[in-house]
Amino acid sequence: MTDIAARHVLQKRRVILGFILVPLLPGFYAALLFGQPWTFPIGLGLSYPTALLFGMPLFLVLRRQGWLAWWQLGRCGAVCVLPLEILYWCVKA
Repeated sequence: MTDIAARHVLQKRRVILGFILVPLLPGFYAALLFGQPWTFPIGLGLSYPTALLFGMPLFLVLRRQGWLAWWQLGRCGAVCVLPLEILYWCVKA
């Protein structure tokens, strides 16, 4: 296997692992920070469909543009979360 092919396989594995593990975090943090274990399954039920519905197409667009550096993906994630943070801030007040 050539070096380029091996790098492509590693990148594909990282992306798949990211889409499997990252949606676990919202439910885990909700259960941990709120001290309510029942929030974990709700977080999982919301985060996996959201990752597939919004995250996968967004990732494919960013990959087509060549914007896969860690800071570019982090900035895109922050922009995606911003409307929900504003909504939470408005509802909390």
